[in-house]
Amino acid sequence: MREATLCIRDVQGEERERALRLVYEPPGPEMVGVVGDAGIARAVGACFQRAGLFVQPESVVLAAWWADELAGVLVAGRGRSASRRAPRASQRALVLGLARALPVASIPRALYGALLRSRLDFEIPEEDYHVSEVHVAPRRQRRGIGTCLLREAEARANALGCPRLSLTTLTTNPARRLYERLGYRVVGERTVAGYGRLTGARGRVLMEKPLPSRRCSS
Repeated sequence: MREATLCIRDVQGEERERALRLVYEPPGPEMVGVVGDAGIARAVGACFQRAGLFVQPESVVLAAWWADELAGVLVAGRGRSASRRAPRASQRALVLGLARALPVASIPRALYGALLRSRLDFEIPEEDYHVSEVHVAPRRQRRGIGTCLLREAEARANALGCPRLSLTTLTTNPARRLYERLGYRVVGERTVAGYGRLTGARGRVLMEKPLPSRRCSS
């Protein structure tokens, strides 16, 4: 029996909602650590997705398909358009959604964790091509899917003439070894007291990969 082949393409129509669910299902250890519970983290992630915190309308969303199975997703875009900050209207919707999703007893920890997390964001230059999210379905990990998604993002960045690819990740993320093999290097690190007690990671790093120097087109 022939093994299924991997196909990477832009999401289309209703696929976008399905693809973006991979960003927070299951929730990552950072999110669980911030809010203190996997079930709450899943609800918070859903609020983030609805508010557009993980992806802006102009962001590129790539999906990796293993036959008919959604195996991975990557979200990227130009500079600040790829950042995790949501527009003000979305921020208001997020606050209302979180008020409904969070048990009252969990709110102090979630607010404290969110405050610490906000201090770990990096300013991304507008000319960079920034990978804001890359996720592989747990049952399809260790099959090179993340590598394929990142190489496709690099091809997009090269086509635009962007000078750099960038991404951020936890200081403890084992995927850093993959990023380094693909040519990314740590160019910045931010830590904050107390974050390690919540998440097991003292902070986050900014990683960049230089690309052939050409003017970045719009």
